Amino acid sequence: MTTVGVATRQIKPAAVVYCEGNFASVDGKTANGLIHQSDSYEIVSVIDSSKDGVDSGVALFGHANGIPILRDIDAALHHLDVKPEVFIYGLAPSTGRLSQVDRDVVSRAIAHGMHVVCGLHEFLGDDPFFRDAAKKNQVNIYDIRKPKPNHVLRIFDGSISLVKSKRIAVMGTDCAIGKRTTATILDKALNSQNVKTILVATGQTGLMQGARYGVVMDALPSPKRRDGSCARLVLAIGNQDTDIKGLGSPSGIQIIGSTSDHMVVHSQSQSYKAGSEIKFSLNYSAFSRAMNSCDVETFVFDNASNRTLGALQ
Repeated sequence: MTTVGVATRQIKPAAVVYCEGNFASVDGKTANGLIHQSDSYEIVSVIDSSKDGVDSGVALFGHANGIPILRDIDAALHHLDVKPEVFIYGLAPSTGRLSQVDRDVVSRAIAHGMHVVCGLHEFLGDDPFFRDAAKKNQVNIYDIRKPKPNHVLRIFDGSISLVKSKRIAVMGTDCAIGKRTTATILDKALNSQNVKTILVATGQTGLMQGARYGVVMDALPSPKRRDGSCARLVLAIGNQDTDIKGLGSPSGIQIIGSTSDHMVVHSQSQSYKAGSEIKFSLNYSAFSRAMNSCDVETFVFDNASNRTLGALQ
């Protein structure tokens, strides 16, 4: 008896990407990214009346990819024999919110029975109008930027240092300078050379594209008090500077974790702000390593006069 294995391919839901007036521009970076790569959705069209009839590949890359740019949602709905299942809001406006025109378009998508995917700072699922409309039309709203409940989140504890695989950090000086696109290209190139690589997304577009791991960094709740002081702090000292286990914390400070060059602490009482200094006591191990670290400045301090006498050479 011969057993025959049948390989199955997961069918991606068909999606329309809305990017009115901004496709192939900076504010259209979410739509641009999804046209560049999408493992989660089958992108069937882009909505942008300013480029109606143009191939999205031609507009973005200079060569055709077969995904048309259409004038409005009606054209997108009638472009194919089968109605698209998903409406993706592909704009990234500086306001982080929907305009009234965009609200009307999203409302129409819901009315046509399309699930809505949105990466704005404004959570559409929390809007009573959209929430009720989605319930009425039996569709879902996915706010990609919405953080998980607090009980699911955890404080940074430095456990990333236990990961032994090589890591490549892709950084830039602007929010739309090409970091994710560069990372995506690197990921593809390395995997094509049989170098097993996984991209960890740090923004909404990466997650929409289908990244298996990641979090929208700028959407994580900030542990700030009402007066602007911080409950949790990142200090510019780490394992390469001293023996963290040998530090004695001042009252109200609890060490959460550390990496090679940073330490995370929890402030239980004192109010600290950016630039504040915190004094720790050191045991022999911490003192010895700090004195021999080339990255730690050392000074002679006179307790009697409560002043610094000078730096050690």
